[in-house]
Amino acid sequence: DYRSSKQRKLLSQIDRVAEKVKLTGQEEMIPMINSFDRRAIHLLISEKEGLVSYSKGEGKLKDIYIDIKSNEED
Repeated sequence: DYRSSKQRKLLSQIDRVAEKVKLTGQEEMIPMINSFDRRAIHLLISEKEGLVSYSKGEGKLKDIYIDIKSNEED
């Protein structure tokens, strides 16, 4: 269906962003993500060694940040 197709595309994009973060060491921001997609992104990033994700913002749409996990976050 449309929603699952859209989410697959989003998670594919997030995979590419995660690899970029690993290569460059630079935090990346994905703007204005709804709660359903944010949860899927956080779950995906939690499975990737050395990365961390967090949300910032207010309201229903928040930005997600993907960054290198610091030693303090282990």
